[in-house]
Amino acid sequence: VVLGQLGFDAEAQQCYHKALSLKPNLAPAWFNLGVAAQAHGRWQEAVESYRKAFALEPGFYEAYGNLGVVLQKQGHLEEAIASYHKALAIHPHPLGYFNLGTALRDEGKHEAASQSYLKALEMNPNYADAHNNLGEIFRDQGNMDDAILCYQNALEINPDHPNANYNMGEYHSLAKEYAEAIPYFERSHFEDFQERAMECLYKIERYDEFRKKLKDMVAS
Repeated sequence: VVLGQLGFDAEAQQCYHKALSLKPNLAPAWFNLGVAAQAHGRWQEAVESYRKAFALEPGFYEAYGNLGVVLQKQGHLEEAIASYHKALAIHPHPLGYFNLGTALRDEGKHEAASQSYLKALEMNPNYADAHNNLGEIFRDQGNMDDAILCYQNALEINPDHPNANYNMGEYHSLAKEYAEAIPYFERSHFEDFQERAMECLYKIERYDEFRKKLKDMVAS
């Protein structure tokens, strides 16, 4: 495990395989192989390793949770949701409820996703990602007042939260409150944050700042 954390992935995997050659039923070694495969995008290998881990050790909730993440990345949402539920049945945890919420949202089950995010926040009120994602569901439902409250909660916990900043910038931009939108876009560091901030500068006729940012962007 230490070798993997230090970036020596090949060496770490050799150690796991060596351990399994000596003791094939070592569930943590299968789990660690799954983690290594997941980190390199080898999804099917990760799936097989996690399944082997909890087949050997049925209470291995981390394997169920990680399997859910991989299945979700593969687009197997129903299987991912089932895996998250199994992990949570063994060990309720804020991250587990957050991940479940993301899968439910991907499946279009917004109300169930909201409840999952709320459960995560009940267990960890300082979970900025959960506040933001709950806000995005409110936004998608047309409830902007509650959405803004959620984004603000996320930013109170983490003023540099990328998604919450971008969401606040988007809100102010759509409301034509361009000056208010600029600092949020700039703090988000999203891929298009410079363009969005410059668009706002142009619309409020702050042309000197617009030209300076354009020059800096071209120079970089």
